[in-house]
Amino acid sequence: MTSNSDERYSRQIKLPEIGRKGQSKLKKSKVLVIGLGGLGCPSSQYLASAGVGDILLVDGDKIEFSNMHRQPLFKESDIGKFKAETSANALSKLNSDITINFLNEYLSESNAQNLISNVDIVVDGTDNIETRYIINKFCSSMKKPWVHGSLRRFNGQVAFFHPNSSCYGCLYPNPPSPDSIEDCSLTGVIGAVPGVIGSLEALKTIMFLSGNGPETSQLLFFDGHKGTTKEIIITQDSNCNFCGNSEILSQKKAISLSQHLSPEELNVLLKSSNPPLLIDVREKNERIISKIDADDVHIPMREITNSMEKIPKDGNIVIYCHIGLRSHSASEWLKSQNISSSTLIGGIDSWSLKVDSNVLRY
Repeated sequence: MTSNSDERYSRQIKLPEIGRKGQSKLKKSKVLVIGLGGLGCPSSQYLASAGVGDILLVDGDKIEFSNMHRQPLFKESDIGKFKAETSANALSKLNSDITINFLNEYLSESNAQNLISNVDIVVDGTDNIETRYIINKFCSSMKKPWVHGSLRRFNGQVAFFHPNSSCYGCLYPNPPSPDSIEDCSLTGVIGAVPGVIGSLEALKTIMFLSGNGPETSQLLFFDGHKGTTKEIIITQDSNCNFCGNSEILSQKKAISLSQHLSPEELNVLLKSSNPPLLIDVREKNERIISKIDADDVHIPMREITNSMEKIPKDGNIVIYCHIGLRSHSASEWLKSQNISSSTLIGGIDSWSLKVDSNVLRY
């Protein structure tokens, strides 16, 4: 490593988690970034700045004027040019110490195997559902890790899929219907939100390549209103069409959910391949007015101590009520009986305000 490189990367080399050894690993790494939009621009920029030695940019889209507020690699004079090629030119000027290649094409079934087989990790910056499943299909079959980002209005998600753990198919076994996906051109987005999510994708990638990544697949939620994050482990599904293996996963371990789940987090889990069982502890008259449309059991709070046979012991349960008070009490009582559970923050009131018929944008 040259003295010039020492100076360029000096701040991260000082980190004991990175050091010269980790920096050397980054230099030898190959990363595929798919999609150079609001997520791909910041993620590729930070990967290049960190000294990832070989970066391949893939996108068949061209730059539009509406991209300017959230895709910082582009200038107004770039409108009409290919995003991948323009990004490669910008990143090459940012760091001459690395190799940047590009492909002005969309990822597809025909080119995915060749592109993914030659890299160490894939970064997903797309907004296309079909592309996500293509990435997952080939990464799962070739045991390649990949990082996924998505956003909706002020919120976002970042998932890291470990090659020996659960995959995107475990989290979303079936693609949503086209009319359930909200596009940012209709719902709106502040440029800083994809900036945060793209940066987190880069961070997950850098940590993995430098030898500091997690050993299991994880999903991180970002709330742009509150500026908070929460991370959960993605449970592997033995019946997953992509990574399932009945011999390895036949003996499932008990699930450990977060003690408190936001409506957005519960929404994701309910759409997963192993959704939690909901327990409604409200009264019958409240349930007639409204309920969450999912597999659930009705056990009024006053009856819960005498209804233990209805409650699973695997920990994959979420309790809800009107605003969250009764569910908290029920969860605490179950805890005293050595039964793990989670509660819906704000109860069904919060659910009805924050989750409608539209799923989170993937």
